[in-house]
Amino acid sequence: MTPSPEERAVARRHAREAYDEFADKKADLVSRARVQREWSSQGVRNAMKKSPDNDKIRRKAQTESSEKQGQKVRQMESRIARLEEVEEPRKEWVLQFDIAAAPRGSSVVATLDGATKRSGDFVLGPVSLRVTAGDRVAITGPNGGRQDDAAAARPRAHRARRGACVERCQCRHRRDRLSPDVAR
Repeated sequence: MTPSPEERAVARRHAREAYDEFADKKADLVSRARVQREWSSQGVRNAMKKSPDNDKIRRKAQTESSEKQGQKVRQMESRIARLEEVEEPRKEWVLQFDIAAAPRGSSVVATLDGATKRSGDFVLGPVSLRVTAGDRVAITGPNGGRQDDAAAARPRAHRARRGACVERCQCRHRRDRLSPDVAR
């Protein structure tokens, strides 16, 4: 069974608390061991120095005291080693990937300049036309009027251009499905 989001949040919180407690305890033991190591090394240095009154017993007592500090350092290191390691919980993250809308490559979809189309004796043109983004172009006529042929025709043009990123396509629609104001 998959845990609910609330159960996962509680588990994450408990894991974080356990790790924080472990990290605090370890940091405290490490700092105490560092201080005791420093005291031990200072005590050894001080004991090695010749005391002004040349007292052997006092020197021996200082040496033993510094050795006890060394034992305490080893005890601290042993306590650190015996600590039960708690793995740090993973940090929460959210995958976020936004793709900004790209601007149009061009507002011009197509241009024709001086285009003509011949079909038998009939010649259409010269026609100059500019279609921009959002414009609608309709070729209308009676049924059987060969509007599809006209749309599919490639006229001869003095100059013809297609806009950037524009694909040519042909949409076939039944007029009765168009709204009344467009179908006329």
